[in-house]
Amino acid sequence: MTDLKLVVTLALWGGTFTAGRLVVQDMGPLAAAFSRFLGSPTIHGRHSFIADKILWDYHFHDILSWTQDERRTPDFSNFHRVNPWNSDQP
Repeated sequence: MTDLKLVVTLALWGGTFTAGRLVVQDMGPLAAAFSRFLGSPTIHGRHSFIADKILWDYHFHDILSWTQDERRTPDFSNFHRVNPWNSDQP
């Protein structure tokens, strides 16, 4: 399933340049840019940030850790974890 998602993403992102060249032939660059930003909230507007959901005086947990051979590696199990700021931290 992951491979299918990657192939679909590649096709969509890779086709953006070609689609842009085709659209500009019909409507002009300014109208194409305007229509893109006019339709963008429909696609990208699925997240809202309500004041009650914002965590004040918190920071994200560090997802990078050191391996035994002294390389940094991400630990995505902590990706959504937040920690309160300590009063002694800047």
